[in-house]
Amino acid sequence: METNEGSPQTAEFSSLAEAITAAMYVEQILAAENMLIVNRLSWLFLSQSFCISAFVVLETSVGSQPVMTARLQALRLAVPILGIICCTFVGLATWAGSFESQRLSNERARLVQYINERSPTKIPNLGAQARLRDYRWTQYGGSLPNRLLPLVLAAFWIVTLVW
Repeated sequence: METNEGSPQTAEFSSLAEAITAAMYVEQILAAENMLIVNRLSWLFLSQSFCISAFVVLETSVGSQPVMTARLQALRLAVPILGIICCTFVGLATWAGSFESQRLSNERARLVQYINERSPTKIPNLGAQARLRDYRWTQYGGSLPNRLLPLVLAAFWIVTLVW
């Protein structure tokens, strides 16, 4: 593979098979990165289901107690703080993975364009940038859970702390 002068993004391959091999490699890395994002979202769901369950049990037990003890009051603060910490760390890890996934998606899209221009096949283009994607809305719609869920759950915990 040779790089064109003046443009590090444009690559010339010695054969179409070489371009397809490069695209397959990028696709494998992208699949691994997307699996890590899914795993991180699973960690978020697991941690939040634990924290929400603990908080509900805690609130139920506080309602049945005539006086709130110092331990219950500390737990009432600690569980939402733990929920916010989990949302923050998992959210940052998910956003970092999304950044890498977008970079890899763009590289895959450039390779797909190269293959489509030099072969009769027309592979759908799924880059992260609008100019490298056939349908722009699918990128934003598909990445909503990993962008919004950590924020929504953190907002839930902040409301429980303030309320």
